[in-house]
Amino acid sequence: MMLIMTITLAAGGYMGHRSFERGFVTYLNNLQGERLEFLAEQLQTDYASRLNWSFLEKKGDVWQRYLRENLSPQNEREKRRPGQRGRHSRGNQDVRLLTRSVSLLNPEEELIAGLESQNNDRSLLTPLYHDSSLIGYLRFQPFAELTESLDRSFAKQRKKSFILIGGLSLIFTTLASWIISRYFRTIILDVIDSAGKMAGGDYSQRINSNRNDEIGQLAQSFNVLSHSLEKNQKARQQWIADISHELRTPLAVLRGELEALEDGVREVTPKAISSLTSEVHQLNNLVDDLYELSLSDIGALNYQMLETDPGEVLGTTYDSFRNRFVNANLKSTFNYSKEQAKILADDSRLTQLFNNLLENSVRYTDAGGEVSLACEVTDKHWQMTLEDSSPAVTEEQLPNLFERFYRTDSSRGRKTGGAGLGLAIVSEIVTAHNGTISASLSKLGGIKTVLRLPLIEA
Repeated sequence: MMLIMTITLAAGGYMGHRSFERGFVTYLNNLQGERLEFLAEQLQTDYASRLNWSFLEKKGDVWQRYLRENLSPQNEREKRRPGQRGRHSRGNQDVRLLTRSVSLLNPEEELIAGLESQNNDRSLLTPLYHDSSLIGYLRFQPFAELTESLDRSFAKQRKKSFILIGGLSLIFTTLASWIISRYFRTIILDVIDSAGKMAGGDYSQRINSNRNDEIGQLAQSFNVLSHSLEKNQKARQQWIADISHELRTPLAVLRGELEALEDGVREVTPKAISSLTSEVHQLNNLVDDLYELSLSDIGALNYQMLETDPGEVLGTTYDSFRNRFVNANLKSTFNYSKEQAKILADDSRLTQLFNNLLENSVRYTDAGGEVSLACEVTDKHWQMTLEDSSPAVTEEQLPNLFERFYRTDSSRGRKTGGAGLGLAIVSEIVTAHNGTISASLSKLGGIKTVLRLPLIEA
């Protein structure tokens, strides 16, 4: 990481230095170009008074002296036209520089004064005129690199500045990277450590973080994941324990009765056979319920969704329970809405749903009690309401009624034959039909169950 940052800063510094040099050379060329404009005007003025270049054709340093006289800072300011702007001069340094890069040519581009050009391809020619006639050219050889000591000194200072800025940037970046890495390192190590423990089966891991950034969101998501895994693990353990308990009880009864028959303690009578048959049926029902729930969990429970009138299915199911309500000494009423409703449903699963709900009321409502059943059509749903009298449950127990193997107390326990799977199956069927079901306390003294299924949109 540090190596990459160092290389990046070094490369950036080198490119910045090269860019500065190129920009500075361009600046010098532009500066000299402005001086050449002034020099071209002066040459045209001097030519007009003599009508030839003979005053510059003399040997020696006539050309250099002419340039120094006309381009010296003081002389240039005096001869500059009023209102004409110029760049800041660096004095005789620029004059000496121009004497080696500027020369005077005749109209045939033959040298009159100055030095021969080393690279004619890069030379810039400024035409000179007198009365609209071409009298010659002022040739300028642009700078390709820094040559003068003053320019090099200036560039060297800038290079040192670049190196200093780059070094400080490297130190600052290194320090900032260390602080940031320390800032993120702690929680990342916590995530790695907790993830490793979770991989080993410890789902109680949590990460303490009050941050609101992305790392805080990661910690929050990790905590949600660990909570879900822990909850699923406990549910699975409870599921296995409940299944073992539910299977053990009827098997223990069967084993005890069979051993009693084998030992001659009990006689083989129709009553004894009936008792054994009852336990076998109970065990068979339990296995069937478990199989159905497992199919629902893996999404393999088949549903044949057809247009159905749920009120008609409920009425048929209620009629099949009338005698059972009478035998259980329960008063039952059914307020059936004559308004026809259409939903997408599986008739057999819908019948199973209503059977389980009514079975609960028959089994768990005290004798002499009451069961009230009603259905109606709302704006977008078909609604069924089932209420029964005591016994009831506490408000804390209501949310758990649809969990698997859940029992409230002995009044709704094994003595009535239930394994705590009926309402769990109901919940799965309701979910498959995109409906909702809820339980609350009933004004009759027992439980009020409300089922809502979506209607087919017209």
